[in-house]
Amino acid sequence: MENGFAATIILQNRDVFASLAEFLRILAGICWTLNYFSMLYTSWRHKLPSTGIFPLCCDVAWEYVYAFVYPSASAHWQGGVRVWFMVHCVVIIFITKYAPNEWTNMPFIRRYIWLVYGIVILGFTAGQLAFATEVGPELGFFYGGVLCQTLASLGPICQIISRNSTRGASILTWLLRAIATFGGFIKLSIYYFIGRDEGPWFESPMCKFYIGLTLILDFTYPFCYYFIKRQESARAAVEMKKANRPFHLDCGEILAMENAKPKVIIVGGSITGLTLAHCLSKAGIDHIVLEKRAEIAPQEGAFIGLWPNGAQVLQQLGLYESLETLTVPVHRMHISYPDGFSFSSLLPKGIHDRLKYPIVSLDRKKVLEVLYEYYPDKSKIITNKKVLKVQLSGQGAIALTDDGQKYHGSLIVGADGVHSQIRSEMWRLADMMNPGLITEMERNRMCLPSKVVKTSLTVEYACVFGISLPIDGLRGGEHVNRYGDKFCVITFHGKGDRVFWFIIQKLDQAYTYPDAPRYSTKDAAALCHKLRDVKILEDVSVGDLWKTRQIATMTALEEGMFEIWHFNRIVLLGDSTHKMAPNIGQGANTAIEDAAVLSSLLNRLIQKGSMENPSNFMIENLLSEYRKLRFERVKSTCARAEFGARFHTRDDWLKAWVGRHIFPHIDRLIETQASNVLIGGGTIDFLPIPERTTGKSTIKWPDGGSPPGTYGLCFGSPAFWLFCFFQV
Repeated sequence: MENGFAATIILQNRDVFASLAEFLRILAGICWTLNYFSMLYTSWRHKLPSTGIFPLCCDVAWEYVYAFVYPSASAHWQGGVRVWFMVHCVVIIFITKYAPNEWTNMPFIRRYIWLVYGIVILGFTAGQLAFATEVGPELGFFYGGVLCQTLASLGPICQIISRNSTRGASILTWLLRAIATFGGFIKLSIYYFIGRDEGPWFESPMCKFYIGLTLILDFTYPFCYYFIKRQESARAAVEMKKANRPFHLDCGEILAMENAKPKVIIVGGSITGLTLAHCLSKAGIDHIVLEKRAEIAPQEGAFIGLWPNGAQVLQQLGLYESLETLTVPVHRMHISYPDGFSFSSLLPKGIHDRLKYPIVSLDRKKVLEVLYEYYPDKSKIITNKKVLKVQLSGQGAIALTDDGQKYHGSLIVGADGVHSQIRSEMWRLADMMNPGLITEMERNRMCLPSKVVKTSLTVEYACVFGISLPIDGLRGGEHVNRYGDKFCVITFHGKGDRVFWFIIQKLDQAYTYPDAPRYSTKDAAALCHKLRDVKILEDVSVGDLWKTRQIATMTALEEGMFEIWHFNRIVLLGDSTHKMAPNIGQGANTAIEDAAVLSSLLNRLIQKGSMENPSNFMIENLLSEYRKLRFERVKSTCARAEFGARFHTRDDWLKAWVGRHIFPHIDRLIETQASNVLIGGGTIDFLPIPERTTGKSTIKWPDGGSPPGTYGLCFGSPAFWLFCFFQV
C-alpha cells in the first residue's frame, strides 16, 4: 500500500473512518434492499422487467458459488450472500411473469423464458467457478462481485436504449443502486487503507477498471433517461397533433362540451350495451347507444343461458319476467361418457331452489328484442352508426362515425364485442398519450387465466351453435351433456321443447388471435356429419340435432381477458375485454354484471356533487375502481370457463378419469360450490334488491341455515379441492 495524502488522513483518523465504513455498509444494505422493492414495483406497474437477464443471472450464479461451493469463512459474508441468493431467486420468479412482454419479436425466448434464464445462470456459474479456480476463491469472490455490480449498472442502460422508452425504467431504482454502489466502493477504499482483509484485492488493475466502469455507467444512466423521456414527450405531442386533425373543434363545440351534463356514449347494441343503457336510464344519466348494424336483434343462430347472477340484475331492471315467459327452467341434467356410462342429476333444480332463479336458455335474438322493446326512449338507440375513431380532450370525449357524425360525451363505453373497435382506439390513444402502457403482449393477445402473460391468445377450440325443432326424447327443462374425447355435445331444451345446442371440438392445432380460422355453414355441416352417430341419449344422436336444425353457425372460440380495461375516458365491458368458452354459461351473465357495477359507480359520481361535467381525474378514478371491483371475479370466472371446456372435452387423462369416476358422485357438493360463486354477482346498488334474489341477506337455504362461509367451503368441501386442483 502506497502512502499518500488520502492514506495519511484515513490512518490518522482510523476510528472515525472505520465508523464511516460501517455506516456506509449499513446504508448500502438498506439501499440495495429498497432497490429491489423498487425494481419489483416498477416491473409490476409497467408490466415489463426492470432489469435484464444477464445482471440477474450473474448475481444468482455468483451467490450460488460463494454461498454453497466456496462459502466464505466470514459469517457476515456467508450469511449475506445466502440471503441475497434467495432474494434474487424471488426477483427472478416475479420478473419472469413480465419477461415475455420484452420479447414480443422473439417467440422462442418468450415461450421458453425459464429455459433461457436457466442456460444463462449455468453459463455464469461455470464462469464464476473458472474464475475462482484461476485466481483462488478469495480473489474470485471480490472480482465476481464487482462483475455483478458492473452488469447491474450496464443492464438498465441497455434496456432503456434498446426499448427507446422509459417504460420499465425508474430514476428511483437508479438512485438507490447508485448510492449503494458508490457507498460500497468508498467503504472498500477505507478497508483497503486501514488494512482490513477485504482490502488487498483492491490493488488489482482489473478491479480498478471495473469500479471505474461501474461508476461511469451509473452516472450515464440519468442522462439516457432524461434524453429518452424528452423524446417520448416530443413524439407524444406530434402524435396528438396528428390525431386531432380529423376533429377540429370550433369554439361552440368546446363550450358545449364544457357546459354539458354528463353523457355516456355506449358503442354496441349488444346485451352488454343495452343492459347498461337500461341501468343508466334508471339512474337518470344521459346516454346514447351507437350500433353499427341495421337492426338491434338479428338472427345469428346463437342462444344464451341466463343464470341467477345475471337474472337478478335483469329483475332489478324490471325485465326478467318478460324473459322468463319465453322459456322454461332447467331442472335436470343427463351426462354420458364414451364407455356407455351415464347418470342424471337434479343439480340445476338444486341451484334454482337455493337461489330462487332458475338456469334458462333462450334465443339471443329474443333477449335483445326484450331489451329493446322495454327501453323507454328508443331515439337514444341509433343503428347504422359505425364508430371509426375516438378523440379525447380535457373536457370530454368524441366518437366519430362512418357517416361523419360527431357524438360528444363524458365517457365512451366499448360494448362492441371481442373484435372491439373501441379497444383498438383506446390502444391507439394510449400509445400517443402514454407510450408503452399497451405492451405488444397486451396488443397481440388475450391471456387465459392459467397462462397469464405466458402465451398469446390461442384459439384451441371451434364451436357449432344451433337451434333445433323438438326432438322425441328431449324434453323441455332438461339439459344433456355428452362428453367425448376432444369434443363435447351440450343441449338445453326450452319452451315448446325447442333444443338449443352447441358442439365444441378441440382443434388439431392452436391458432394465435386474431389469425384464427373462419368457418362457414359447410364447416358446421362437416363437423356434425363426422359426429352424426354420437349418441347424446339412447335414441338421440348428433345427426338428429343437425337434421332438425332451424339455424346453425360455426365459430372459433376465443378465450381470455385483457389486463388493460380502461384509459382516460374510455372503458371496455363484456366481450371487448373478457371472452370465455360457453361451457359454464357465464359470458352474457358476466357482461350484465359489468354493466350493473359500472352504472352503480357512475351514479355515485353524479350524486356526490353538483358538477356539470366530471373531470378526467374523477373519471379515471371511477374506472380504476370499476376494474378493481370486477377484475378478480371475472378472472376466476374465465378460469372456470377455461377449465369447463377442457373438462367436458376430456382434454387429458386426469380430467377424463375425474369426470368419469368422481364427478358423478359429488353433484350436491358442486351445487353448493356453484351457488356460493353465483351469490357474489354484482348488482345495481341504487335500485332495490328484489326479494327473489341471490343476495346473501335474503336467500333461504333448504336447511334453514345460511350459505356456507369461506372457511366451511374451503375446508369442508371436496368439490372445492377438486376445483382448486384444476385451477378453477
